[in-house]
Amino acid sequence: MKNRLLKVKRRTRNSLSRKEILDVSLNIIQKEGIHSLNMRSIAKHLKCSVASPYNHFKNQSEIIKTLIQDGEKKLESDLQIARTRGKDVFSQLSEIAQTY
Repeated sequence: MKNRLLKVKRRTRNSLSRKEILDVSLNIIQKEGIHSLNMRSIAKHLKCSVASPYNHFKNQSEIIKTLIQDGEKKLESDLQIARTRGKDVFSQLSEIAQTY
């Protein structure tokens, strides 16, 4: 029996979005650590060429910067919501601490 290399089905041109890249990047960081994040690993997870993510981001640093900014926005929003759940200053502080 011959060993056959199976071709990985690639994505069609321009089918990649910034959100997909960010979602996969965050997933890689959470599961494998930030040291495992690079354009090659992103492309592998997205089944696209290594060049494709560059259509949306200048480099890996820009992806990380965007993830940090998005995370800060989410945290700020979550903290504001937590503050409104408390009935008095102490319960507000407790809600904020638990959310953080």
